[in-house]
Amino acid sequence: MNEQGKKRTWKQRPRYMGVVTSFNREKGYGFIQSDHDGESYFFHISQFVDDVPERGMVVNFMIYTN
Repeated sequence: MNEQGKKRTWKQRPRYMGVVTSFNREKGYGFIQSDHDGESYFFHISQFVDDVPERGMVVNFMIYTN
């Protein structure tokens, strides 16, 4: 529930395809270039469920902002 006592509703975020363009194993982060808009997006290793990212890997991802 939110501050007004109303139940929160969650929007489904769109999923995008992209390619891992870099990944620093020591620091645990890298960048994905989106097929959707060509932009590069930061990611952290904790966001990967099964695989360890490698350069050139095609991935499916969602964009979260602060």
